[in-house]
Amino acid sequence: MIPARLVSFSCSLEEVLKCSCFFHGVPVPYVRWWMKGDIVGIDGIHDGSQVTSTHIGPWTNSTISLAEVPEMGTSLLCEGKNTHGVHGMSIILMSIKSSLVTQTFINGFFQGLAYGSIATALLFLCLIPFIVKHVRRKLAKKIAAIKAEKNTNNGECQEPNVDLKPEEPEEYTVMPSSERQRLVVPTMLFYHICSLEKILKCSCSFYGIPTPVVHWLMEGVLVSVKNMSNILQVTTNITAPWANSTIFLLGKPETVMNLHCVAQNKYGNQSSTVFLIPGSGPLISSKAEVASRS
Repeated sequence: MIPARLVSFSCSLEEVLKCSCFFHGVPVPYVRWWMKGDIVGIDGIHDGSQVTSTHIGPWTNSTISLAEVPEMGTSLLCEGKNTHGVHGMSIILMSIKSSLVTQTFINGFFQGLAYGSIATALLFLCLIPFIVKHVRRKLAKKIAAIKAEKNTNNGECQEPNVDLKPEEPEEYTVMPSSERQRLVVPTMLFYHICSLEKILKCSCSFYGIPTPVVHWLMEGVLVSVKNMSNILQVTTNITAPWANSTIFLLGKPETVMNLHCVAQNKYGNQSSTVFLIPGSGPLISSKAEVASRS
């Protein structure tokens, strides 16, 4: 003797709602379906519901098919019974329309949540440059304020020492004699050259600190730039500490003549002599007259 016992229960929804109960017991259990407290058709069609039961030995399989859409909260009871006991399973049925609405709401809720999260992330990414710029600007202002405060404090600490500096002007105006001597160079002849093409051209180049002053003398007479004759022309170019001077002789000498190039500054003078011989080229004297001043 075995009391009725529910082994399995299942429901499926295709064109209609189908639910099945599988019972075991000795003697074979008798299965009934209950809906809203009333028994639903017995092995036949009743109120749009179809019940089919199959008995195999101690096993009973019963299936109910609901053609109509059940109302929300409808209770469906599957009950198996024999002389030794009763066993059943109760299920709350939900409306198909209601489940679709609920599922749509849930799907929309999660989609809205996902889209909202994506929009929030994109907005945050777009705002990152502005946030970083704002933070840097604040830091720059703070650093500038700290530097200004430090400079103000340093200025206040150094104010007492400002009045002491004017008492030592000689430190910047007095120069040791050894340093002054380095800036002094007596006049030196760098080169003296003459050329004879169509006219006679002689040039002298001197070096000295301060820059030497150059003069030309013909037969001991100073050749003046302001009072030059048509025979002699003088051009002087000074680029400190260099002094370059050139004299042009228009025509040929008729007698032996000497031409002196003299340069001097306050620390010395130097000269070079050119002998002009008729019928030949200029002859530069190998002896230069040098006089130095202490």
